[in-house]
Amino acid sequence: MVRLVPKAMRPKKMRKKWHKLQQNLSKRENWSQAILEADKLLDRALKKKRMKGKSTGERLAAAQDLMSDNDQIWKAHNNAKKLKEDAQAKFSKNEVKKTLLAFGQALKDLGALRNGKDNGKKNGK
Repeated sequence: MVRLVPKAMRPKKMRKKWHKLQQNLSKRENWSQAILEADKLLDRALKKKRMKGKSTGERLAAAQDLMSDNDQIWKAHNNAKKLKEDAQAKFSKNEVKKTLLAFGQALKDLGALRNGKDNGKKNGK
């Protein structure tokens, strides 16, 4: 049996998806979808870092040493799980903000997004 190895992390591609997700946050009806998309991005980043596990939660547990704030990313992941179980689940604007900030930080911790004002362009290009 041949096991496929995940492709290398591509921060530029992740950043593009992250920015698209953020652009849709102006409308409340998009908040749930944004949380679910952020959770998918996190799972993709965990797979690319070759974290072992059958689920996002198992891979997240394997990556705890890489995370700067385990409590917040677990809360964010659990919010995404609530939405998967109950599409009608509602979150306040503050909860959505905290959730997405946690996902963003986790993606930075994994190297999927870069810190600072990096816009994906190299100097002079």
